Order: sequence, then C-alpha cells, then structure tokens
Amino acid sequence: MSSHRRAPAVFVTWHDSAHAPGWDPRDLHEGLTPALVHSVGFLLRRDKKSLVLAMSAQQAGSTRFANSLVIPRACVSSVRRLRATS
Repeated sequence: MSSHRRAPAVFVTWHDSAHAPGWDPRDLHEGLTPALVHSVGFLLRRDKKSLVLAMSAQQAGSTRFANSLVIPRACVSSVRRLRATS
C-alpha cells in the first residue's frame, strides 16, 4: 500500500457509538456497548479534535480522494502507519 502526496496509508482502531433500532426490552438497551472498529485509509488530516481518512485515492494529474471519514480523536485507540511490502 502506498502513500499519495503526503497522505500516508494508516490502520486506525477506534470506538463508535452503537444503537438498538426498534422497541425492545430494557435489558437489550442496557447491554449496548461501543463498537470496536478498524478502518484503513489515507490520512488526510490529524489534529487535536479529529482524524480525516479517505478510503480511496486516484492519481490523475493531481491526486484526488474519495469516501472520507471523520473520526473524533476521543474515540481513537491507535493509529498505525502501513508500509508497502514486496
């Protein structure tokens, strides 16, 4: 996996909110916990409040990105840079 114009490929482990759709007994709702999520993408921004990942990159004259995800920093457990292997 490669980097595109200073947008390194990363593997992010983070916690997302969870919900129970519909009308269920109380114990089903009380048992909810945050979901552990693993996301892979190109790191476009990393600041005190959030990370911005793009899931796709295209090199056509200038680099373009698509399918971005913003993850609040408070939800992030780890960020690991991915390196190309041969």
